[in-house]
Formats: sequence, C-alpha cells, structure tokens
Amino acid sequence: MNNNIFDKKLTQEDVKSLHKSRKKNSVKTENVKAKGLSSNLDEFTPSATTPWDSKRAKHLMRRLRFGASYSDIELYMDSSAGSIVKEALDSAQNGQLPSQPEWYNKYPPPQGSSQAEFVQYFEENFDLVLEYQQNWVKEMFENPFREKMVLFWHDHFATEQMKYELAPFAARHFTILRENCLGNFKDLVYKIGKDHAMLIYLDSVENRNGSPNENYARELLELFTMGIGNYSQNDITDISRALTGFYVNFFNFDAGFYSGFHDTGEKTFFGRTGN
Repeated sequence: MNNNIFDKKLTQEDVKSLHKSRKKNSVKTENVKAKGLSSNLDEFTPSATTPWDSKRAKHLMRRLRFGASYSDIELYMDSSAGSIVKEALDSAQNGQLPSQPEWYNKYPPPQGSSQAEFVQYFEENFDLVLEYQQNWVKEMFENPFREKMVLFWHDHFATEQMKYELAPFAARHFTILRENCLGNFKDLVYKIGKDHAMLIYLDSVENRNGSPNENYARELLELFTMGIGNYSQNDITDISRALTGFYVNFFNFDAGFYSGFHDTGEKTFFGRTGN
C-alpha cells in the first residue's frame, strides 16, 4: 500500500467535495472587529517567569511553519527564539523560488478549434491544477515560512480556481504571492489587482465604460485594504469607473489595459477629483 500523500491522484469529485466543505465550514465575519496588539514587538527574552521551553517552542513553530515533529522541537530548544525567527526570515527572503512548470504558457486551442480539442485541453488542465496543488504542499515542507505567508495572502486576496479555470493563471497568481509575500503591501495590492486570476475572479474583465462592475472595487476597500466604515458607496462607484478597461485574453494569456473600454469621465473619491 502506498502511503505517500503526494502520489495520491485526486479526482474531480474530490475537489468539488473540498469546495463544498470549505463553504459549509466558513466563518461569518460581518460583525467581527479587529483586535489591537496585545503585546509589544520586542524580541522575546527568556526569564524565570517566561522560560524558553517546549510549550513556547511549539507555539513559535506553529507561527513559522505548519507544525513540527518532536525531534524538531528538541532541536529548536537548543537555539534561541530570535535566531530561529532570523533563520526563517532569511530562508523565506533569500531562498530560491520554485521554477515555473513546463505548462506555464500552455495556451488553449486557437479560436475555431473543434469541441474535442477544447475538451481535451480542459481535461488536461484539470490534471495540471491538481499537480500544482500537490506541488504547493511539497513547497510547504521545503520553505515553510515563505509558504505560510503565501497561504496567508492567498486567503486574504481570495480567488477561486473554479472560476478562472486555467492552471497557468494559478501559477501566475502564486508567483506574485511568493515574490511579494514579505515585501511592500502597496506593491502587492497593485500587482494582485492586475493579476489574471483576480481580474477574472472579481469581474474586472467585465468592468467597462457605461457598464461598471463594482465587485473588485468593493472587495479592494472592504476586505483587502481599508475595512468597513472607512469609505462611501460613492468611493466604490467612482473607483470602479477609474478601473475600467482591463482585460484578459484566454487564448494567448495577454492581460492589460484597453483605453477603448475605459471611462474617461471625471471621478471623485476620498475627496479628490480627476479623470
């Protein structure tokens, strides 16, 4: 019997079941308020009342990686908390990123191809998505702190592969997260906003002059950056208009801005007016 989880091939029904389970067990956050810092950010210094013991080592491991074995805990007990954090940060910031999969630019059949060709492409694409997911689990073992941050931002800037569909778009999305997971938040927001997966998932590709789609602008303000109570509906409306014109070409993976779809009219948000 093969017990290697990386060799288990998931089926389409497995994936659908996981999506249903995720939605069923999701936490509602409408009335949840953010908590302030409960302690300072000084480096931990062991003392008689707060010793560096296995309990604190386990706590640190849960923050820096996806758990730890007993041998890991024993090993880290011989190091200081500060040196462990530094090692994790150095590895995450300077470690080599995984190479792009060979199918990174595997385009769909050209327009006008037969139905059978498209069916074959999307069947293969489904397998590539599963392959990429399983390779991500491997990366979690290879560089746990970086991938823990990738998981954090992947949850924060939520997308859904079942909507944007293509495995190459997933690879592009995760590349942005890996390259920016410990960098400047403003840069990350900017790059995610032009990401293939995000443009499709929150309907930016449908956001055009004369028929603005507010999905991305609302999520940008409410969930990604500012939070409820710090903006108005007018801000959402005019930011949506300001972001009209982005597109994704499914056939050659081009993603960019087309001025013909852009609303050039005057807009006002956060007290500033322009076009």
